Amino acid sequence: MLDAQQAAGALLDENTVLLEYKICAERSYGWVVTNDAVYSVELVGREKIRALVSRLSTARAADDTLDADRDLLERRSRFE
Repeated sequence: MLDAQQAAGALLDENTVLLEYKICAERSYGWVVTNDAVYSVELVGREKIRALVSRLSTARAADDTLDADRDLLERRSRFE
Protein backbone atom coordinates (compact mmCIF):
# COMPACT_ATOMS: atom_id res chain seq x y z
CA MET A 1 0.00 0.00 0.00
CA LEU A 2 1.29 3.49 -0.91
CA ASP A 3 1.37 6.37 1.54
CA ALA A 4 0.23 9.85 0.43
CA GLN A 5 3.68 11.02 -0.64
CA GLN A 6 4.39 7.85 -2.64
CA ALA A 7 1.02 8.10 -4.39
CA ALA A 8 1.58 11.77 -5.18
CA GLY A 9 5.01 11.03 -6.62
CA ALA A 10 3.54 8.31 -8.82
CA LEU A 11 0.51 10.32 -10.00
CA LEU A 12 1.60 13.98 -10.17
CA ASP A 13 4.29 15.62 -12.26
CA GLU A 14 6.13 18.81 -11.27
CA ASN A 15 3.49 20.98 -13.02
CA THR A 16 0.47 19.42 -11.31
CA VAL A 17 -1.00 19.75 -7.83
CA LEU A 18 -3.95 18.11 -6.16
CA LEU A 19 -6.15 20.41 -4.06
CA GLU A 20 -8.54 19.06 -1.45
CA TYR A 21 -10.63 20.91 1.10
CA LYS A 22 -13.16 20.31 3.85
CA ILE A 23 -15.58 23.12 4.71
CA CYS A 24 -16.87 23.02 8.30
CA ALA A 25 -18.94 25.38 10.46
CA GLU A 26 -16.21 26.70 12.77
CA ARG A 27 -13.08 26.13 10.70
CA SER A 28 -12.18 24.53 7.42
CA TYR A 29 -9.13 22.71 6.14
CA GLY A 30 -7.19 22.67 2.91
CA TRP A 31 -4.53 20.33 1.55
CA VAL A 32 -2.16 20.78 -1.38
CA VAL A 33 -0.40 17.69 -2.66
CA THR A 34 2.53 18.03 -5.05
CA ASN A 35 4.67 15.30 -6.52
CA ASP A 36 7.07 15.58 -3.58
CA ALA A 37 5.20 17.11 -0.62
CA VAL A 38 1.88 17.42 1.21
CA TYR A 39 0.88 20.76 2.76
CA SER A 40 -2.09 21.47 4.99
CA VAL A 41 -3.67 24.70 6.21
CA GLU A 42 -6.46 25.62 8.59
CA LEU A 43 -9.01 27.98 7.06
CA VAL A 44 -11.91 30.08 8.30
CA GLY A 45 -15.37 28.61 8.86
CA ARG A 46 -18.27 28.14 6.44
CA GLU A 47 -20.00 31.52 6.90
CA LYS A 48 -16.79 33.51 6.40
CA ILE A 49 -16.03 31.50 3.25
CA ARG A 50 -19.55 32.13 1.94
CA ALA A 51 -19.11 35.88 2.51
CA LEU A 52 -15.74 35.88 0.72
CA VAL A 53 -17.11 33.87 -2.21
CA SER A 54 -20.03 36.28 -2.49
CA ARG A 55 -17.65 39.26 -2.61
CA LEU A 56 -15.50 37.52 -5.22
CA SER A 57 -18.54 36.66 -7.36
CA THR A 58 -19.73 40.26 -7.24
CA ALA A 59 -16.29 41.55 -8.20
CA ARG A 60 -15.94 39.05 -11.04
CA ALA A 61 -19.33 40.07 -12.46
CA ALA A 62 -18.38 43.77 -12.64
CA ASP A 63 -18.20 45.15 -16.19
CA ASP A 64 -14.58 46.31 -15.86
CA THR A 65 -13.54 42.85 -14.59
CA LEU A 66 -15.21 41.13 -17.55
CA ASP A 67 -13.38 43.47 -19.93
CA ALA A 68 -10.07 42.68 -18.25
CA ASP A 69 -10.78 38.93 -18.48
CA ARG A 70 -11.62 39.23 -22.19
CA ASP A 71 -8.46 41.26 -22.83
CA LEU A 72 -6.33 38.68 -21.03
CA LEU A 73 -7.85 35.83 -23.06
CA GLU A 74 -7.23 37.72 -26.29
CA ARG A 75 -3.57 38.32 -25.37
CA ARG A 76 -3.10 34.67 -24.44
CA SER A 77 -4.59 33.47 -27.73
CA ARG A 78 -1.92 35.41 -29.64
CA PHE A 79 0.77 33.22 -28.09
CA GLU A 80 -0.87 29.84 -28.71
